[in-house]
Amino acid sequence: MATDMLYGSGIVPGQFTATFYDYISEWYDVNLDNQMARKCTVVTQVPATTDTYEINKIDFASDDVVPKAKKTPGVEVSLGSTTENTPLWRWPDFFVMNEDDLEKDPMLQRRYVEGCMAKIFRGEDKVWFAGRTVNNISGVDTMAGLNANGAVTAAASSGVNTGNVGAWLTADTNRDIYEDCRVARGKLDSKYRTNLKNLFMIGSAASMDAFWQKDPYSDNSEPIFKSVGPLFGRTPDDTSWMVTNDQVSAGYVYIVTKNREAAELIQARGVTIDDNYPRKPIKNFEVHLYQDVGIAFHDPNAFVEIQIT
Repeated sequence: MATDMLYGSGIVPGQFTATFYDYISEWYDVNLDNQMARKCTVVTQVPATTDTYEINKIDFASDDVVPKAKKTPGVEVSLGSTTENTPLWRWPDFFVMNEDDLEKDPMLQRRYVEGCMAKIFRGEDKVWFAGRTVNNISGVDTMAGLNANGAVTAAASSGVNTGNVGAWLTADTNRDIYEDCRVARGKLDSKYRTNLKNLFMIGSAASMDAFWQKDPYSDNSEPIFKSVGPLFGRTPDDTSWMVTNDQVSAGYVYIVTKNREAAELIQARGVTIDDNYPRKPIKNFEVHLYQDVGIAFHDPNAFVEIQIT
C-alpha cells in the first residue's frame, strides 16, 4: 500500500523521480536561450561537496614567455597577490504532492516541475544581472557602472562616457544603432575583443526590439541586426549574440563577455531532486528541487552599458 510505504519516509517512487529528471532535461533544452546567465557566463564545475571556491588572480602583467634552450627552466607562473573566495549558494524551490497522486501518471506533476525550474533560473538571471548585496554578488549592472572606459549614455559625451546617436526606439532617422554598438564594443578592454564570438548583447524584449527595426542606412531596408551582428563576430543572419531577458532594466542594453576572466558561475550541483521528506498532514509530502551555484564577477571592463532612450 502507498500509505504503508510513505509513513515516516516521504520517498517518492523511483519511476516518478526518473520522469521528473526527464522533464528537467527537456526544460533545459527548450529554455536554453532564455537562461541569460548560463548563456553569457563560463560555468566552472566543482565537486558536489564544495562550499567555497577560491579563485586565484593570475598576473598577466609580468613578462611573457620567451623561447629558451631545452635545458633552461621556465619561470614560475605568478598568480598575483590576491585570492577571492566565492561561496556556493543553494537555490531551492518545491511543490507538494498528495499520496493519492502516486496512483496516477507522474506526467500530471510536470507543470510543477517546470514551475520550479523556471523560478530557479529566473532567480539566477535576476541576481546575475542586478546583483544581491546580502550574498555579496555584484551583478552585471553594477560591474558595467564600474567600467573604467565608460558607457554609452543618453546625455552628451562627457569624460569617458559617449553620448548615443539618438534614441533607439523612435522614428528619428538620424539615430545610428550600429555606431552606438560599435562605440560600446570599443569600451571593452582590448583582450575581450580578440574573440568576438564571446560577446553578447542582453536586454529586455522591448529594448531588443530595436534591432528588428528597418535599418535607415540599408539600401534594402533590412533589419538593423543584420548590420550589427558582425560586430559580435556573427554573420548577418546569425542572431545568437542577442539574448532577450526581462530581468534587464528597461531603457538599457549591455554588452557582456563570456570569459573566465570576466565572470564565472561556479556549480557544485545542477538541479537536483530531493524527495526524502516526512509525510505531512492529510497525506501530503514535499518534493524539493535545488541547485548549488555561486556567482563571481572579476572584471568590470568586460561589461558595457548602453542607454537607448
